[in-house]
Amino acid sequence: MKSLDWFASKVDDSDLEVQRLADELAAEWDEWPSPNTYQIGGIFEYVYENITYSPDPGGELYVSDPAELLETEKGDCDCQAVLLASLYSALDVPVRLTYCRNREREEHMFAETWCGHSSQWEKTAETLTDWYHSKVDRFVWVTQILRRGDEIAWVPADTTTGQHLGDPSGLIEAGFIDETPSGFDFYDAHTIRVN
Repeated sequence: MKSLDWFASKVDDSDLEVQRLADELAAEWDEWPSPNTYQIGGIFEYVYENITYSPDPGGELYVSDPAELLETEKGDCDCQAVLLASLYSALDVPVRLTYCRNREREEHMFAETWCGHSSQWEKTAETLTDWYHSKVDRFVWVTQILRRGDEIAWVPADTTTGQHLGDPSGLIEAGFIDETPSGFDFYDAHTIRVN
């Protein structure tokens, strides 16, 4: 396993294609101040719908740069996390990468994105609920999805195990997080803030 710093160094918000795509996707929901939850959801949906999961070639760790992933449209969890982090960072959305392991020592990586101040996490969940009811058919109830940390609310943006922004069901099913009465508890997780 490479260090989280190494993965964070792969995030590239200065690539012209990354900037173009982030701006194009954000423009679809620009009637509210930017960045907004709708723009964050739209970026997630783009990656979820357009990038196919593909394991590292030959079983060796390989993280494609964001422009390469946009071209090949294939990558594993760390490639997709780096792409999401690059797109969010291009819009100045706070983002971090989360590396986690389950009890079987399987490894996984995903992005977490800012969706408001932690004191407003209920409003963020309500906004996501409204957005997904109106935009996608595969809605899974969004509740208690936000990890509490720092002073901002972090929402999992996991396009390889989740079906929508904030969907923890795949992480729960794979044993990376446990559901508790107060929310979610990661078995073994480490994060690094990208921007």
